[in-house]
Amino acid sequence: YEALAYANETNKPLLLDFTGYGCVNCRKTEDYIWKDKEIKSMLNNDFVLASLYVDDRKKLEKTLLSKTRDVSLRNVGNKWADFQALHFNRNSQPYYVLIDHDEEMLLEAANYQDHGSIPVFREWLDRGLSKFKK
Repeated sequence: YEALAYANETNKPLLLDFTGYGCVNCRKTEDYIWKDKEIKSMLNNDFVLASLYVDDRKKLEKTLLSKTRDVSLRNVGNKWADFQALHFNRNSQPYYVLIDHDEEMLLEAANYQDHGSIPVFREWLDRGLSKFKK
């Protein structure tokens, strides 16, 4: 919610990055694609990036009930994994979603398999930014 508020304040789209500490393909994307000069500039200047770690073991202040399964959510990672499954019907990482200030997806989500190259990821960011500005 803080990232969404900041996106509204700065008039930028929000990039949700569903990731994990143990996600090898997430690190490949960050180390290869996100370090590209143009992509790094776009991520820093044109978007608000919120990285949501689905394997974060930090305990929640209070236990929550999953909205997708009949289980308790006891840590931050459980909460983000449940959020991803509930809102995007997906539980895989890396998974990237561009949303506007009304929390609507700007275009199809991106993942490592389909967007695992610099030109394809850049084109995806460009399309999302163009749609956001319309």
